[in-house]
Amino acid sequence: MPATLTHYLFVKNITDNSDPYFDIKVLGGEGPDVFFYYGYCLKKRNNISKIRNFGTYLHHSDISNAYSFLIDYAYKNEHKDLLIAYIKGLFMHYCLDRNIHPYVFYRSGFVTNDNKNDKTDYMVLHQYFEGMIDLFYGKKNNCFIAPKKYIKVQEKELLIISKMYYELAKHINYDGIEENTFIDCYNDMRFAGNLLFSKTGIKKVLFKLFFKNKTIDAMSTPVSLKGYKKYDPLNEQKALWKSCVSGLEKNESFDELVIKAIDEFNEVEKLIDRKDSKEEKIKLFISNIDHDGFEIKALKKYYKLYNSK
Repeated sequence: MPATLTHYLFVKNITDNSDPYFDIKVLGGEGPDVFFYYGYCLKKRNNISKIRNFGTYLHHSDISNAYSFLIDYAYKNEHKDLLIAYIKGLFMHYCLDRNIHPYVFYRSGFVTNDNKNDKTDYMVLHQYFEGMIDLFYGKKNNCFIAPKKYIKVQEKELLIISKMYYELAKHINYDGIEENTFIDCYNDMRFAGNLLFSKTGIKKVLFKLFFKNKTIDAMSTPVSLKGYKKYDPLNEQKALWKSCVSGLEKNESFDELVIKAIDEFNEVEKLIDRKDSKEEKIKLFISNIDHDGFEIKALKKYYKLYNSK
């Protein structure tokens, strides 16, 4: 999941600021990642693993049925335009994920049956690398701002979206998602984002000094581009990288992968705009590819860590 700023910039590249549902699309553009933030707050939260795993489920399953249900639900709802805008944001997130993730996983590694004990370390490397992408991509686009400035939706609109997720959870028989669950996840994401973001990077220094927590360190804002340029996170040097599954060599830069993602979204948007959109058409577009960018349950084998010599 490329970090929040990268997803925001992707939506911004596709959607005009004058769009009345721009903020809704931006929130949709954060995709199921919103559920991962549940519990990152000062309040007591229940069923944290269950709710975070809902986001994981949507990332690693065939989303054809789930997202087709959302489209049908939206067209029958009195708030159709708002919900369709949000769903378009979800597909922006998916299109970017499935094009960017193969590159990210190759450079940050992943958990396999042989290294399950290293799960936390690989997750941290993944977060570090995506944080670097956020930093470089944000500054390249002259847009390096706190999440609170671009993730902002009114509570009445959040409730409409949250109820849709509640109905989706019932549709796929997933327990633990209530009518207000998504609202809680949104608020926790805002809290965590504001806590971890720092334009100067001073918070990262303080977190390292006082907390010594790898996850917090990885998710907090890096100090500057200095020290990270050697990793070329946007692959502007066009270095070779491989498909983690097939081993096929590629040299696409981050920007080239973004262009592919935009083309794919333009394709699927036409399906969403058709009232007679059927699950078969969405299923054909998705083609059994999850948010990781590979066929569901495909075995990843190839990687080269960005910080290896």
